[in-house]
Amino acid sequence: MAHSWERTEGRRVHYAQLTAREVIVGSHAGSGHTDDAGSCTHEEFLAGRFHDVVRASLGAEALAELLAAVRAAPDDPAFAATLGEVVKLRRMLAAIPQEPSLPALLAGPAVVHGSWALYRGPRGLTLR
Repeated sequence: MAHSWERTEGRRVHYAQLTAREVIVGSHAGSGHTDDAGSCTHEEFLAGRFHDVVRASLGAEALAELLAAVRAAPDDPAFAATLGEVVKLRRMLAAIPQEPSLPALLAGPAVVHGSWALYRGPRGLTLR
């Protein structure tokens, strides 16, 4: 299954790329400094996001191929391997026992926007 589409128009290269988690659509003029792209989830793409961009820059045939590839992505072995690693990592993280007193630390007066405030005093940088 194809995971990328590309069309050159003058110096501009238009492209679409399908990854395990997202669809990337953009164009460049031969350098990363000229790259202009956006991305969305598979679900957002199937709901219509970037369809007009893909159709205008790569053509209706490429849009149809990309839609078919996104629909088939859950069965793609390369993507399954990538997502399988994510599932394993999430299971491992979920199995780490949590210290019940940790959530109370976030309610402390030294927490600013979810982070501990740091104080630079005579003994260096410390938690306040």
